[in-house]
Amino acid sequence: MTVAQLHRKPTQRQRLLAALRNGPVNETRFAAPDVLDGGTPIQRVAARVYELRQAGYWIDTVRQSNGTATYHLRAEPGTAAAGEAADHRAA
Repeated sequence: MTVAQLHRKPTQRQRLLAALRNGPVNETRFAAPDVLDGGTPIQRVAARVYELRQAGYWIDTVRQSNGTATYHLRAEPGTAAAGEAADHRAA
């Protein structure tokens, strides 16, 4: 790993994935001024979730009555559960 890589800020996708690995994430947790991880706000959390799904992550969405969404990481790429989710989506 180079020095530049060590000092590079994590991407929005990386930040969201780290939060999901710790439990469910409501999209408002990445809004200003109280960002969950102390970083800059993520305005389009759903777009980052979509990108993670395209990369093979199994993420469930639960819509809240107030119109926001809560995301749950169910499986990571390469796991049996992720394969089951892909099979289910293809059916």
